[in-house]
Amino acid sequence: MVDLSGSGPDAPLEHAFDNRLFIIPAAIIMLIIGLAGYKLYSSVSSRERAREEKRQRRKERKDVKTTDKKKK
Repeated sequence: MVDLSGSGPDAPLEHAFDNRLFIIPAAIIMLIIGLAGYKLYSSVSSRERAREEKRQRRKERKDVKTTDKKKK
């Protein structure tokens, strides 16, 4: 329990906040950050996979063209 009290028990203003008021928003923020990180990682890995497939296709086409030229 977070206790925000004045200078003593006779203080005119005393507040007490339940810890859930701080833990729940912190958990939600961490969940959002985790989700954003996952989406970023997924996007980057997907782009890298697409680039690698494109390189592989180019290499295969180049290999086919060079073997065709050698046959002629």
